[in-house]
Amino acid sequence: MPSKKSAKNAHVPYVSIDTRRAQLIEAAIKVMKREGVSKTTTRLVAAEAGVPLSILHYCYETKADLIRAASRALAAELIDASRDAVAEAAEGELATSVRSAFRAVWAAALRDVDAQLCTYEVITWSLREGDRSRIARDQYLEYDEAVAAFLRSVADAAGVEYRYPVEALARWVFVTFDGMMLAYIVDRDARRALATMDIMIDALVAAVRVPVGQGSS
Repeated sequence: MPSKKSAKNAHVPYVSIDTRRAQLIEAAIKVMKREGVSKTTTRLVAAEAGVPLSILHYCYETKADLIRAASRALAAELIDASRDAVAEAAEGELATSVRSAFRAVWAAALRDVDAQLCTYEVITWSLREGDRSRIARDQYLEYDEAVAAFLRSVADAAGVEYRYPVEALARWVFVTFDGMMLAYIVDRDARRALATMDIMIDALVAAVRVPVGQGSS
């Protein structure tokens, strides 16, 4: 006679661990949006995904492991949008390229404001937990690296260089954009947000110097 445990799990179809993890990440994001990160539990996520809790813990040992995977998935959406924007931005004049890319990333963020709110909750939850799994620090590092790659790409396309280290500019751009997004979540004032973005673009362009020999005709 089969055990109660095997009978309970008999209806769960076999899928690869990668597919199962993707399903659990999707379920985790849904629960995070609905309940908030602090109230998200592995039990709630397993129920959302329609799998036994044991399967979830086979894929992700702890809640922190699952939240890390979900937060990386949320971050990837914006990072992918920034890469696509860089690829599509017209090469040449820096301000035009930067404005085109920033507007594209902004539009991507607005497609799911609840997801953006989750990213802030992940950071605060991680820090309150002592950031034992480095979720907050790793998330910031990933954004820093993506913005730095973007800044290098548009500068190379425009044939210019920056007056400041790219890493420092990347952090400034990220925290400014991040703060602008948070302010928008609070007041939903898109016009004010875009005005802030224009100031940031002007300041970034002012941080550029043309290499010697290219400044005059």
